[in-house]
Amino acid sequence: MKYWRSQRLVKSFILSFAAGIVTAQTSPMFEQADPRNIILILKCFRSPEYSALVPAFLPLLKNANANVVRDDCRTLAVIGNKDVIPFIEPLQNDKRSDVRKDAQDAIAVLNGNLPGEKPGWAKPADRALGSCDPKDIIKLLKMVRSPEYVAMVPAILPLLHNNSANVIRDSCRTLAVMADQSVIPAIEPLLKDKRENVRKDAQDALAALRARP
Repeated sequence: MKYWRSQRLVKSFILSFAAGIVTAQTSPMFEQADPRNIILILKCFRSPEYSALVPAFLPLLKNANANVVRDDCRTLAVIGNKDVIPFIEPLQNDKRSDVRKDAQDAIAVLNGNLPGEKPGWAKPADRALGSCDPKDIIKLLKMVRSPEYVAMVPAILPLLHNNSANVIRDSCRTLAVMADQSVIPAIEPLLKDKRENVRKDAQDALAALRARP
């Protein structure tokens, strides 16, 4: 895999992210998140193996942003089952035609009676988080940069070995906010990294962690 050392690491990160985001469905940070970031998350988790995220994504059907609602319909159609149909059905009467269309398609996919070939979004190819560009991974790291996502710490730690220097740097920054001093040994080797900017972010993260009670 281009950006990850193994599929196992990818699954570890995704499952831990799932644990964190499920608690975010009522979090102000999630509610106020940039719609583009929410859509990124929805696309990265558009695969049946992430069915546990259905309860977290259902509230997004009421999001004010039409594109969030549309992508939520699409993701729920892939990761959910017929139980989510009653939540999507009201959108068939939405005043926005594009929302109505995606709601109708999602319900058809869930019922297995979509006429013709499935739309591209309904074919969960290799689009999980591990196939995302480093810039997208960084967006996710920034979005969960809060102590309430402490459950993600074990999954973020492997990102300190990522091929992308910027992913490593943002991992240091995120760990400095959400973790405790137990992660210090994992960051310390970066003080010897050949890249100056990586060393700097590692130093800053260690200083913040060591100053924490």
